[in-house]
Amino acid sequence: MVPGEGQFDEAGDTARYWSPEGPPTLAAVTVDGRTGPQADWDGIGLIGRPVSEADAEAIRLIEERGLEWVVHRGGGPGPKELDMHVRATRAGDAVVSGARSFAPDWEDRGQ
Repeated sequence: MVPGEGQFDEAGDTARYWSPEGPPTLAAVTVDGRTGPQADWDGIGLIGRPVSEADAEAIRLIEERGLEWVVHRGGGPGPKELDMHVRATRAGDAVVSGARSFAPDWEDRGQ
């Protein structure tokens, strides 16, 4: 596997690529909590919020829908079925929420 990364600072996103077999493919997209565009999941704003609020709303929605939630390797909760999770982004002395979406076989998959 050959990982790679592309920074898109103006957009506030980071794209991660890998090539388990063949040419590199997109593996994950992270939206920065400080500079990224707003991303939402079913009306829940995921970017630039207090992490505990974004986590709690995501978990509430997951449970309301009867889905299973997991804590992914990045430390944030997300629906097991959707390959995304809330992430914490340091913003000076504070922490705000960011988000990552990833391929089903990417390393962030929750256990």
